[in-house]
Amino acid sequence: MFGRKKTKLQKDLDILEEMAEDLSSYLRTDALFGPMGPNRPKMTLGGYLMREHRLLALQGNLSQPEKNRLLKARQTFENTVMEWVVATEKKAVQEIEARMRQWQETIRDLRENAVKHWPYYHTAVEARVMLTLLLKLLSRPPFKPNDEFVNRLAVLDQALFVAWYSDASAFVWDEDWASAYPAAEFEFLYGKLRNSGIQ
Repeated sequence: MFGRKKTKLQKDLDILEEMAEDLSSYLRTDALFGPMGPNRPKMTLGGYLMREHRLLALQGNLSQPEKNRLLKARQTFENTVMEWVVATEKKAVQEIEARMRQWQETIRDLRENAVKHWPYYHTAVEARVMLTLLLKLLSRPPFKPNDEFVNRLAVLDQALFVAWYSDASAFVWDEDWASAYPAAEFEFLYGKLRNSGIQ
């Protein structure tokens, strides 16, 4: 007997649990992208935080057993972070640098040829969402906020927004996720480039 097809949120929960369980061993490696099972994304702090953010915001769509699983995964993550504070900060900084480069390359590509590169924006913008959440992680104790990263990111965003058309009805991801990403904080998910050829 076949079960119902899992929703994207349920898949997020499966991945979140695996990432929380693997976090301790991941933090003890030098690799930024940790291996996970087949048909799974690479393990990163940003990947965990992106899914946790979405699941917390949309947990009204989860069953009680799924909410319990989410709570347990979060507790595992927080306990591991507190045990490995220095390693967590080091890994977060490493990922911020990498995601910053990805975001810079995305903006460069869009400015050079928006028509060609805009169809890939919905995937590329994951890096920008992860940057928001990684910086939020480092802004809370016991970590120290990093103004240099915040300022560098603001400069990159400005390069995008020069040609950005904000549109509250043009969410670039699955519409079911929109309530998890308020436009005031995630402006880069709502709109399109003026020169992208998209009407």
